[in-house]
Amino acid sequence: MKYAKSFTDEGTLIFPGFAEQVAYDFQCDQKRRSGKGSLKGLNPEQMRSAFKRGQMRLRLADGGEMPIVVVAHTEGDNTAFFEIQE
Repeated sequence: MKYAKSFTDEGTLIFPGFAEQVAYDFQCDQKRRSGKGSLKGLNPEQMRSAFKRGQMRLRLADGGEMPIVVVAHTEGDNTAFFEIQE
């Protein structure tokens, strides 16, 4: 699937009891309801926790938020991969 928009910036990864600054890079449709991308910036333990949690929210640099699901992460690294869950 070809996506209409691409975003690269910094934001906040949020789930109950957790809010941490991350860098994101993702592609999505016009309304940010479908897409996929990656996150960087958490330590490996935080990344593992986010992966186990699955569903969370990503607050973007423009203040908007979107629901995401972390679908994979690189063990021992600070990179996770997600899909927009709308």
